[in-house]
Amino acid sequence: VQFHPEACGGPHDTEFLFDRFLAMMQPDE
Repeated sequence: VQFHPEACGGPHDTEFLFDRFLAMMQPDE
């Protein structure tokens, strides 16, 4: 994912993207 964080960047900035990625990989039941 390429983007320019407006605030301070870092693991916390992309943490929500990682969580969404894992959620998409897991089948919803």
